[in-house]
Formats: sequence, structure tokens, C-alpha cells
Amino acid sequence: MEGGRRTRRERGGREGGGQGGREVGGREGGGQGGREVVREGGREEDKEGERWDGGREEDKKGERWEGGREEDKEGERWEGGREGGEQGGREVGGREGGGQEGREVGGREGGGQGGREVGGREGGRRTRRERVECQHNIKSHLMQKFRRVFEGIAKAGQSTDLNDFYTELFITERVSGEVNKEHEVRLIESASRKPAKEETPIKLEDIFKPLPGQDQPSRTIMTTGVAGIGKTILTHKFTLDWAEGKANHDIHFTLPFTFRELNLLKEKEFSLMELLHHFFIQTKGIRRYDRFQVVFILDGLDECRLPLDFQNNPIWTDVTKSTSVDILLTNLIRGDLLPSARIWITTRPAAANRIPAECVDMVTEVRGFTDPQKEEYFRKRFREEPLASRIISHIKTSRSLHIMCHIP
Repeated sequence: MEGGRRTRRERGGREGGGQGGREVGGREGGGQGGREVVREGGREEDKEGERWDGGREEDKKGERWEGGREEDKEGERWEGGREGGEQGGREVGGREGGGQEGREVGGREGGGQGGREVGGREGGRRTRRERVECQHNIKSHLMQKFRRVFEGIAKAGQSTDLNDFYTELFITERVSGEVNKEHEVRLIESASRKPAKEETPIKLEDIFKPLPGQDQPSRTIMTTGVAGIGKTILTHKFTLDWAEGKANHDIHFTLPFTFRELNLLKEKEFSLMELLHHFFIQTKGIRRYDRFQVVFILDGLDECRLPLDFQNNPIWTDVTKSTSVDILLTNLIRGDLLPSARIWITTRPAAANRIPAECVDMVTEVRGFTDPQKEEYFRKRFREEPLASRIISHIKTSRSLHIMCHIP
């Protein structure tokens, strides 16, 4: 309220006096028709053509403002202007004299539409600051959570760096809505016999990128695979690569959930914002998720104990309004809630039909290791070359063992 205070206590009165006098606490760049407010012992005078030191820096069309807007959106708060962004909103810089054409000393002085704001698109800068700070915090959290894993028959208290042994899995596109009801062991055998050349492999880091012939990336992706094929490790590796800055730089936030964790909230109500804060306290600084590219990972649909009633659940679009976790998830998946987000769901084949086909843009399948990937894995897992070679040779002598090694 700089201008307001200065009008009640003179800072040396007028500097120059007279008609062309300059007032501290007034307008700095006033052109013709400018109004000057001078307080001398409670007296107020209006002059023309004066320069002011508060309020607007330049009183011209397309003027610059000091104080600007804090957020350049509807319903914004203004630090120098209106706080509520509504007609008659409370003005932080205040109106000096009230009335219909009251003068705002710390804020805008009658500023017109299209005024250039210097304070300066404070909302844009603040949003970027929020994103950078929250990104740093959540990436640190995810790296700590997913970098080390207990793989195989791990000794008590001993973990392995995921990057040390991770081997690329064979992922391919599957026809949407196709559900294979064969026993999973038969699926493993048939997948191991199918030549990889018949289908185009999809790299993990490219799972959200458009396939050849597609213009737009898919919003909702489902990845199926038999038990133990590596679906969860895929989600961990995707998340870790993003957090370490190795891939998917266009994504602002990757937020991994498991249905096993979500089951525990079955009887509770949250808004989407509250649900995110519940799992990721680091996201509390973010107020507008629709401004960012967010990926939600929902791992283990086959373990879901929520109804997922897509047919009867109401449409829910407000990220700040509380409801059941089931309603949040169904609306998030079908795109009514936060439609700008991308969704990645993993599941065993038998549970894939719990999500309506029209809600899924692309279905992929994890086939496990190809023969070259099997060898690569064993050489990473067993660093001694003679031992790794002996293991690989032994596996090749047993058809059943060779098939089972298709699963990581």
C-alpha cells in the first residue's frame, strides 16, 4: 500500500511545487490528462500533466504496471491490483479515494484492457518456480524409492541397483480389447515360440510416443503380461529413468500408484488433489495440474478390489471436490477428470476387461525376454564370464528351462 501510506505522510511534500511539480507517491509517467493527488495537511489537489512516483510507471496505452498480476488467469489474485480478480474485488494496493473512479495508488491507476503487466506475469513465473521445486523434490523421492530393488533370492538387507541388471523386455502392441483366457503357462510357451520379427517392438521410453502412422500420442495405455513377466519392474524403470533425467523430458510429473495401495482407501473419500498429497507430499506446491504434463501409473489392475463401476459412477470433473477413490479412478481413466493427464495401467491378461475397451487407446503386451535378451540378462546377473557361459549353455539343453527363462 505504498501509495496509500505516502498520501498520508508527505515525503518532503512536492518536490518541485507549482503546476509542473512532481509528487512522490503519485504517477511517474503521466501524459496529458494525467491526474495528480497531492496531500498537504489533508488537502487534495488535482493537476494536469504531473509525474508520479507510485502507481503506474507509464500512463500510456499498453502501459506497464508495477505490481502486476500474481496469476494471469481468471479468478486471479493481484498483488498490486485486485486480489480477487472480480469486479469490485478487494485491492491490495487499495483505492486511494474510493468512489466510482477511485484511484489505486499501489495498484493500477485506471488501467485499461490490454495493459502490459510488469510485476510481471508473476503467475507464470510462480508456476514455473512451483514446478521446478516440486519436480526436484519428487524426483529425489522416486530415485530413492526405485533405484535399488531386491531381485531374485536376495540376501537379507542386500539390494541391487536396478540399472545394473535391468534388461530390456520385449513389448509389442496388442489388439485393443483382446482378452486371452488360456492358462498363463500356455501363454508363456506360445509367446516364447513366436518370432519377435513378426511384431514391432516398443521401447519402454517410447511407450507414450505415437506409433508409426499415428499423429497423436495415446492418452491411456494398458500393458498386459503373465505373472512375473516384469510389468512392475517396467513401471519402476520408466519412473526411475524419468526421475534421473534419462528419458521423457516432456513429462513434468510421473506419479506411480499400485492398486494394492489404493485398495486400502476403499472406504475413504478424497479429492484428486488430496489423493496425490496422500501419496506424494512433495506435490503440495502444485495447484493447477492441468498446466503440466502428468503421467499416472496404475500398477496391478488384477489386484484391484475396488468396484471400478464405469457404467454407473457419476461424471466427476472437479479435482478439488471429494468423492470415493473408485469414482476418482474411473473418471481419471475415462478422461473426465484431468483429461490432459496420461494413464498407464498394467495387469495380468484375465483382468484386462475390467477397463472398457473404449477407455483404452492402446494395449501393449510384455512378452518377456527374447533369446538374446536372456543371455544379456545372465551376463549382467553373473559377472564372471565362465560362470555365465556355463549357465546359458545348461539352459539351452533343457527345453522346459529355456521356455521358463522367458520370464525374468
